[in-house]
Amino acid sequence: MENAQDNYGAEAESVHGDAPSSILETKITMFRDLVQPAFVQETEDTLRYRRYWSKAGNIADILGKLCIVVATILAFMTFYTDDDKPRKGCAFTSGVLGIIALTLMYFEARAKNSVQESSNRIAEMYKNSA
Repeated sequence: MENAQDNYGAEAESVHGDAPSSILETKITMFRDLVQPAFVQETEDTLRYRRYWSKAGNIADILGKLCIVVATILAFMTFYTDDDKPRKGCAFTSGVLGIIALTLMYFEARAKNSVQESSNRIAEMYKNSA
C-alpha cells in the first residue's frame, strides 16, 4: 500500500510539475506563432500607410501653394487687360484655381491628421505590448 501511495505521489508530482511548464510553453508558442507575426504585420502596414499619407500630404501641400500663386497672378492680371473677354477668363480661372487650392489644402490637413493617428497607434501598440 505504501508503494502504491509513493507511485501515486510521484505520478501526481510529475503531472502537476509538468503542467505549468507545458502551459507556459503553449503560451509562448502561441505568442510566437500567432500574436507576434500579426503584431509585426500590423506595425509594417501602419508604417507603410503612414509613409504614403505623408508623401500624399506633402504633394498636395506643394500643389495647393502653386495653385494659390497662379490664382493670385491671374487675379491681378484681370485688372491689367483691356479686353473684356480675357478679363472674364482670368477671373474665372483664378476662382477655379483658388477652389482647387482650398481642396488640396484640406486634403493635406487630412493627410497630416492620418499620419499623426498612425504615429499614435504605433506608440499605443508598443506601449501596451511592454
